[in-house]
Amino acid sequence: MFNLFKKKQSSGVFIPDGNDFKEVADKIEDASLNGISIHLGYHPDQLHFYYGQFNMEFDIHQVAFEFLTDNVAFVLTKKTVDKVDKKKLQYFLKDFKTSEEFDSVTIRDTLQSGVENKSLKKDFLTKVLGLEKDESDGGVLFSDRIGMYLYFSNGYLTDFQSADGLNEWTKYLRELNETLFNSYVKVAQKYWGDNRKMVENEINIQGQSLASTPHALKNEFVDRHRVEFGTINFFMLLVCHYNQDINEDTFKLINHERYKQLDSDGDVIKKYRYNDFILSFSDSGQLIEIVK
Repeated sequence: MFNLFKKKQSSGVFIPDGNDFKEVADKIEDASLNGISIHLGYHPDQLHFYYGQFNMEFDIHQVAFEFLTDNVAFVLTKKTVDKVDKKKLQYFLKDFKTSEEFDSVTIRDTLQSGVENKSLKKDFLTKVLGLEKDESDGGVLFSDRIGMYLYFSNGYLTDFQSADGLNEWTKYLRELNETLFNSYVKVAQKYWGDNRKMVENEINIQGQSLASTPHALKNEFVDRHRVEFGTINFFMLLVCHYNQDINEDTFKLINHERYKQLDSDGDVIKKYRYNDFILSFSDSGQLIEIVK
């Protein structure tokens, strides 16, 4: 029997409309988050999806923000919702912080996807980053907000580069533990002085190595690789315990002025002490063995 009292279902998709939201009433062929994004004129790379403390019983399920902003692109709700309750939306977003949602790794990954997918247009990034518009569809823009140089061709992002010389993992370390990051800077500056390029290179190597280390700071071997100012030589940890490739030149670079050359076996084998480890290299600079 037809139920006269059955509540009419909505599309469950609402977009900003002035100070309120309006339902997207036209048919959406693909109701996935990516499909909705495309239907509304976005590429999924241009949006960031926030799930809150996901609860299927709550009226609001997800909120899509424009990349790097708190600009709402659309709100996804239960089908029984016919109007977005602003108090419920505020509650759903109570823990949302752009600084946490858009950390350096997320920014780097999204930009990389944008390059690969040819999905981040110059005018879009100019808008969300608050950059000055120009008429060119190419060229280079600098964003002080994310510390990046952005390269464009034919209206699309084609490449990007950190302005401070730090890779994404080193930036992430700085965000997670600024004290530890500053300690790595102190160590590098102690041995490289004012050579900014080499200071950045050493910090980047350690940041990348930390990201590659199983269990990171809780790795079982960290105590054997503790060095100055409370830092850990993660690159050498990977070398000594996880078969990270290394040659003599790289060893001398990453341990600049922090190793001791031992008596060698003629001109064939060169030996160096690092912490409690002895590394032997051939005359061609290839690693022969590590004595632990």
